[in-house]
Amino acid sequence: MRVGKLCIPFMLQSETLTEDVTLGQVGVWSDVATFWGSLDPLSASDDFTHESTVRARSDLSPVTGMRLSWSNRFFLILDVQKVDEKERWLRLRLREVLELN
Repeated sequence: MRVGKLCIPFMLQSETLTEDVTLGQVGVWSDVATFWGSLDPLSASDDFTHESTVRARSDLSPVTGMRLSWSNRFFLILDVQKVDEKERWLRLRLREVLELN
């Protein structure tokens, strides 16, 4: 992976559920970290819409309540895979979603 291909400034966000008097439980997104990555669209698939390569980080996981944001676009992290045995790079499988709040 060439570092020059990492041209997208992602914001890693985490969701916290809070109680709202009128709506019940609502998710509030907060910024966790900023880092650079690539973003490539995938062909039509029910699960994944995009793939991203980023430098390896310990705070990325395909758990509920984590997403990437970039330029008013939001991507749920569905899968995290090691790209190489030296664990320098990670491949993220993403699903683009709409911001509803």
